Amino acid sequence: MLLQFNGIRYIHGMSGDQRKPDRQPVHAAVTRASLLSRVRSGGDGAAWAEFESRYRDLVYRFCLSRGLQHADAEDCAQAVLVNLFRAMPNFKYDREKGRFRDYVYRCTRGILSRMSDKSRPAATRHVLDIDMADVLAWAPPAAGDELAKQWEQEWIAHHMRRAMEVVRAHVEPQTMRVFEACLAGRSTSEVARELGSTEASVQKARQRVRERLEAQISLQVAEEEELHE
Repeated sequence: MLLQFNGIRYIHGMSGDQRKPDRQPVHAAVTRASLLSRVRSGGDGAAWAEFESRYRDLVYRFCLSRGLQHADAEDCAQAVLVNLFRAMPNFKYDREKGRFRDYVYRCTRGILSRMSDKSRPAATRHVLDIDMADVLAWAPPAAGDELAKQWEQEWIAHHMRRAMEVVRAHVEPQTMRVFEACLAGRSTSEVARELGSTEASVQKARQRVRERLEAQISLQVAEEEELHE
């Protein structure tokens, strides 16, 4: 499946050689063992740190988009990670039944629901006091689930941000300035004039970064699926 965000395309939902990006990514995963298997073991701090780095910001920003203040969004993200951590020893991921980010969404939705329930004691609003097996049991999003659609959009934006960080570290600052100016909606002629360059150079720089981003995002999505197998 070809998905797009801010004009950046990437391949999702393919397998094997189909999923390999056409262009060389600038970053590749070195982890070969299943990330979830390592987290489930309970003694792999590096695995948990990687898991947290992949999902904390996604949950945090999604909570902000739902109107939570910074502190509440941080609390929600922490609660989601804690509840997932508690569930990991007995959790078996079946890729055929769904994507792991959908499980994270179900947990996030549960925490958000409890945080908004003012009838519950404040100390218990961050705890999923129902069976986590129910939360992590796969079920397709209900038809018309607008919250799930917003989660998907935040997931796409999350990968765009991660890819931008990686690509920014591997291209010239001037090239990134050109791309970011174009991404912000500036015209090619305006960017060229402001940076003392030619329109042809601006177009070339924009295309170079765009290609790297497409490759990087495709790689990240593939890694996310493979690391949970």
